[in-house]
Amino acid sequence: MELIFERLPYRFARWVKGTIEDPARLQQGGRTLCVKDDEDQLLVLFDSEFYMQHLIQQNPELTFVKQSD
Repeated sequence: MELIFERLPYRFARWVKGTIEDPARLQQGGRTLCVKDDEDQLLVLFDSEFYMQHLIQQNPELTFVKQSD
């Protein structure tokens, strides 16, 4: 079996705490990526600290944490 690894542009990750109906609304045109971890918790990947802070400010009803519980 051949495996191919590709480097992704994301440098920061935050778990999302709170209720969100549509996680896709957190995606910002390739600047962020929403995924789920092995415990099915929502995780957002960011390509820069600027976009991370912007998304956090735009969603005050959510809490973004560095480490999952």
